[in-house]
Amino acid sequence: MTDPDVAAYLEHTPVSDPGPHAALLDRIEPDIRALPARIAALMIHPAVAAMRSLPLTPEQNRDRQRRTVSSLLDNLMARDGGPLDRPRALPDKLGGVCRDHAMLGVAALRHHGVPARMRGGFSRYFEPDFWDDHWVVEVWREGAWRLVDTQLGPEAVASSRIGFDPWDVPRDAFVTSPEAWLAVRRGEVDTGRLGVGRIRLTGAWFAGASVVRDAAALAGVELLPWDYWAGADDLTNRRDRLAVYAGDLDAIAGRLAGDGATFANARAVLVDHEWIGVPRTVTSYHGIGEPGFEEVRLPAAPGPARPEAPPAS
Repeated sequence: MTDPDVAAYLEHTPVSDPGPHAALLDRIEPDIRALPARIAALMIHPAVAAMRSLPLTPEQNRDRQRRTVSSLLDNLMARDGGPLDRPRALPDKLGGVCRDHAMLGVAALRHHGVPARMRGGFSRYFEPDFWDDHWVVEVWREGAWRLVDTQLGPEAVASSRIGFDPWDVPRDAFVTSPEAWLAVRRGEVDTGRLGVGRIRLTGAWFAGASVVRDAAALAGVELLPWDYWAGADDLTNRRDRLAVYAGDLDAIAGRLAGDGATFANARAVLVDHEWIGVPRTVTSYHGIGEPGFEEVRLPAAPGPARPEAPPAS
């Protein structure tokens, strides 16, 4: 019998549900050794494309605004209606960021009855001595949660000189958001080298906001990496207010660190700390067009609605 807390990650959320494209996921087998190569073959990260001087279409650059697996598959099928295990030319791939790689991997595993969830945190393998904002898959296997990086296809493994198997990412190579925040609080991380490396968006505030998004994902609300709301949005625009939220972030990260990263605990912290809630509307700082952000109503999600104001200072 599957533990109820693990079983919570068997069910599709409004974001992971492939909708009319469910049959397509039959062709992505739930073999975690093969999963990174399968997912990576379907998309290319816009930043990777830029580094390799590979041209993406405007539509591919907008793929990262797609929130649901169903809508990502809409775009993929519109470019090439073939099965997902067929090689695709560059113009037919998705312009997917790490979150999209992870979300499609989660959807494929859930489709095949394998418990899986998306985790936010920081990779330590893309740039030396830098904790880079990243999303991966966590899959339940042999009685434990294992990290799988579905962005690490064979080309990425070679070009980034990855020294581990992408289906078994070490916990010191990818640090989940709660663990990263606690490391920041212990003074073990140079916060000037934590954030988004390619644009040097860094700081302790970034680690705090990442805790909030990871908690939401653990509670069944998978967001985009640039989604902010309530207190997390306040941290982004008024970073000097980090001290207002630090105590709550300590409690949240402490509860969700390590084996505490459960569905029940995540739902509980969203109730206990109302300023993060389960968002209904977020500000998405996607950086596309002007003004580069928009208010977005999310797919229906369980849990308490977010309050309209952050906690008083």
